[in-house]
Amino acid sequence: MPNVRTRCGWVACWGGFACSLAILLASLQKPHQSLSSSSSLPASYINGTPMKRLSTSPSPAHPDTTVILLNWSRFENVKLLVSHLCSHELQSVIAQIVVWNNNPKLNIQPKDFSGLICPNSKIHIHNSPENLYFQARFFACANATTSFCYIQDDDYLVRHEIIIAMRARFSRGALEPIYLLPPPDALSSRLRAAIGPQLHTSTAWLGYGSLITRDQAATFIRLLRDLGLTEDEMKMADNYFAILRNRIPEIWLDEGMELGGGTPFTVGTEGDERNWLHTNRAYNLLESIMPLASSNGFTDLAEYPSAHQDVRLWRAPCIFYTCVIETNIALLPDYDESQLQGSSIYPTLRRLEDHGRKLLGVDGERDFLLHHLQRAVDGKLNTAFKSPHNAQRGDYLMLDMLGAVGSKYHTAELVLIIDRRTEHILPSSVTEVSSGESVFVLDTERPQWQCLALGADDAHGERSDTLLERSCSIRQRKWRFVRLRALQDMDVPWNVRDIWVPVMEGSRGW
Repeated sequence: MPNVRTRCGWVACWGGFACSLAILLASLQKPHQSLSSSSSLPASYINGTPMKRLSTSPSPAHPDTTVILLNWSRFENVKLLVSHLCSHELQSVIAQIVVWNNNPKLNIQPKDFSGLICPNSKIHIHNSPENLYFQARFFACANATTSFCYIQDDDYLVRHEIIIAMRARFSRGALEPIYLLPPPDALSSRLRAAIGPQLHTSTAWLGYGSLITRDQAATFIRLLRDLGLTEDEMKMADNYFAILRNRIPEIWLDEGMELGGGTPFTVGTEGDERNWLHTNRAYNLLESIMPLASSNGFTDLAEYPSAHQDVRLWRAPCIFYTCVIETNIALLPDYDESQLQGSSIYPTLRRLEDHGRKLLGVDGERDFLLHHLQRAVDGKLNTAFKSPHNAQRGDYLMLDMLGAVGSKYHTAELVLIIDRRTEHILPSSVTEVSSGESVFVLDTERPQWQCLALGADDAHGERSDTLLERSCSIRQRKWRFVRLRALQDMDVPWNVRDIWVPVMEGSRGW
C-alpha cells in the first residue's frame, strides 16, 4: 500500500482512483515552509507571519459555466477531473459538467461517478456512437444550458484559482476566448502571429484549458459548414478555431499539471504534419474570408490594432491566489514580416515560426522556457522571471486583481522579491493603479521602497546572489490594477522572483 506525503504528513493510499485523488490533493496544497529564525528567506515567507496574499476571489452571481470534457482512452483521468471540477471551490462558477465520450467501445453511466462527491444532476454524459474528435467539444458547448464553456482535455489539470481567474477576467473583458498554454505552446503561438492591415491571427490549442462563449461555439460550427469543410476537416476543429477567429489569442502562460495516461493524439512527425496540414488550411480559408465585406458572425474583420489586441503583451495566472500578471517587456525578437512573403500576400504561419526561432536561437528559447512570466507569480523563490534584454523605458509589470480592492485594504502594498541588479530599476520607476484597463493614476511618483535583504538558493541548490524584498505602499483607496513602470532605459535586465499584493493583518514590524 503506497503512501502519499501531504503538508500534514503521510497518508495511506490504496491505489487506483483513490491514490490519484490523494496525490492530486497533495499537489494542490499551498507551499509550506518550516523555517528557523536564522532562515535567509524574507519575513513574508516564514510560517506564522500575519501576511496573506490579497485575493478578491471574484465570482459570478450564480454558476454560469459548463465544463466540456472529452473522453477517449483516459476515463480514470476523467473521473479525477470531474472530482476536481465539482469541488466546493468552483461551485460559484461551474453549473454543469458535460462528459462527452468519443469512445464507442465504452458506455459511460452515472454509476461510474458514484464514488465522487458530486451530484448526478451536475454531470451530463453523452456517449457518442462514433469518434467525432475535437469538433465534439464545440457541439457540446453550442448546446450548453449556460452562456460560457470551460473546455479541456482529459490529460491536463488546471488549478481552481486559475479557472476562477479566467471566469472573472472573461466577464470584465471583451468576452474573447482565453487559452491556457504551457510555455512551449505559448512560444509557438506567439512566433506564428501574423499581422497585416486586416490580418491578426495565430494558433492556440483549447485542450489545456480554455474559456469561450456558447455563441462563439455555435457560430464557429456554422462557419465551418458554410465554408464547406469535409468531415475529416471538421473533426480537427481545434486547428481552425483561433485562426478563423482572426484575433491575437489571449494566451495565459500556465505550466499546469500533466496527468498522462492513454495514447496522445499528436505523436511524432506524422502528428505534427497533420496539424500543419489543417493549420495551413485554416489560414488559407481566412485569407479567402478577409476580402468579404459582410461579417460571418465569428471572424473579426476589423483593422489592426483594435482593442485588447497587442502581440507584445504576455499574461500568466497567479498560483495559489486569484490574479493575473501582465507585462509588455520584450521577450522575443522583432522582425519584418514582409521579408517572408512568398506567393501569398502574407507569409505562412510555419515560415513565421521557423524564422522567429532562428532569430531567438537555441539559448534564447531555453531562457524563455526556463524564465517565463509565470515564474514571477508561482510562489517559489527558486524560480524567476527574467527578461532577455536590459529594462527599457515604458516596461511594466502589472497585477490584475480581477476585482475592486476596497478602502478596507488601506495598508495594501506591492511587494517584490528581486536581485540586487534589478533593484537599480526601482529608483527610476513609478507605481500606478487603475480601476479600469486604460486610465492609470500615478500612485507614487517616487515610491519609498522598504527593504529586507535575504539570500536564497537557486533551482540547482547553488547559492545565488543576495536577494531583496522590496515593498511599496499603495495609497489609492479603490483600484483593481497595480503596475510598476520603468521611466527610463536601464543597463540591467529584469529578474523577479516574486511579485504580489499582501493583505496586512498586523504590523510588519518596521
